[in-house]
Amino acid sequence: AALAIFVIVSSTSTEKQNKTVDTHLTTVQVTQDGLNLSFAGFITGEPFDSGTVQLDQVLSAPLRVGETIQIDGNMVANFENGSIRANYQVDGVGKRDGSLEVDGEGEITDGTGDFENATGDITFTGSRPNLEEPQGTFFVKGDVEYEGEE
Repeated sequence: AALAIFVIVSSTSTEKQNKTVDTHLTTVQVTQDGLNLSFAGFITGEPFDSGTVQLDQVLSAPLRVGETIQIDGNMVANFENGSIRANYQVDGVGKRDGSLEVDGEGEITDGTGDFENATGDITFTGSRPNLEEPQGTFFVKGDVEYEGEE
């Protein structure tokens, strides 16, 4: 008697996606512990659609009017179909009107779901119109490459 064994190999090929990042973040400061700040809010824009965002930041020094400080940050953005992680380093400038402007660069370091293994280079800019108020508006732009679905 002969026994035949068949092996079926199934492979799903996922093509790398290269996309332009152009997002808008609307956040509120939720905690501050010394020079460590956390923000939560919403992110909208390409190529991710809309979702929630968490920013954790470490200031190099207390912010003072007319002075520039360095801010190191981590961003986690969650969407219905996946998430992305990024690191950024910006200069924060305290303005005489009590506002803060930030400008710097970073990188997308990982992703899940449709944005599996995301990587890319980004710019991170924005402001807080009044440091006495918790709101901030930021913009993340650049390029991203990921292995997920289109």
